[in-house]
Amino acid sequence: IKGAGTDANVFLTLFGEFNGLITKTKPMKLENSTNNFERGQNDVFEVEGAIGNLRHIYIGHDNTNLEADWHLQEVLITSPGMPDKQFVANRWLSTKEGDG
Repeated sequence: IKGAGTDANVFLTLFGEFNGLITKTKPMKLENSTNNFERGQNDVFEVEGAIGNLRHIYIGHDNTNLEADWHLQEVLITSPGMPDKQFVANRWLSTKEGDG
């Protein structure tokens, strides 16, 4: 998709359940290189969060920089000893398209 990458700061929040209580992490900035989140690219990040069983995520950006619009395909969360969780987005995170 043309223009699908973003130069904005991207944040991830994990939501879970532990002992019957809803838990969540603080928003974590995702960055590991100067050129993350480019079109057609798979980015890998290591994050930590004591949330119990992962239930859902919130991912978004701060709309900074000239090329902030972003088309997110999916997020895959892996953790040792737990099954992988895939969250399919297939949508624009943009003030101009999709959820704007």
